[in-house]
Amino acid sequence: MRSACSPIRALKAKTHRLLNCDSLVSALCARLHNAGWSRIGQLAWVSGVIEVPSSAQPEDRAITLPIRVEFSSRWVEYIPRVYVAERPIWLKTGLEWHAFDSGWICFELPEHWRDQMAELVKSGHSNVENLAAQWIIRATTHVLHVHYVCHRTCRQSWPDTIPFWDHGDEGSRQYRGEKAARKNQTRRRAV
Repeated sequence: MRSACSPIRALKAKTHRLLNCDSLVSALCARLHNAGWSRIGQLAWVSGVIEVPSSAQPEDRAITLPIRVEFSSRWVEYIPRVYVAERPIWLKTGLEWHAFDSGWICFELPEHWRDQMAELVKSGHSNVENLAAQWIIRATTHVLHVHYVCHRTCRQSWPDTIPFWDHGDEGSRQYRGEKAARKNQTRRRAV
């Protein structure tokens, strides 16, 4: 009897064959100013300058901030980490701010990243690394923009109008709960 390759094994084989460090390095370098990169084995770092809008007005000058994105060759499964290279005075730290003393910026929930990347790979999308780079830059820019606006308006807490998942196990529970609710809602519509 001939055994078929499991869908997970096929997905991992496809992921490792097509989507490696180099593909995400190139996509990130194209989206950052003064970008550079380095790599050691299965780990890569991309450094560059990100532009953060200083207000809601498009004509206002953006603030530039050096960042570093770290990831492994398994970036589809394990979310890359973003760090600010220099901490500006307007960057707050703490769980509720999604920014930490180490410079780490939490731009996305790891489970959400993994699910969305797996869906893109599974669907055969030809631009996964470009979409991933765009997501990293846009989400990081968004978090940093909220920090800057809160600093300018003297806000002492994350705005209630900008939803987020908590960190760690609680965030994972929230995400799984929302995911299950969407799945149940889809099932009800299909009936």
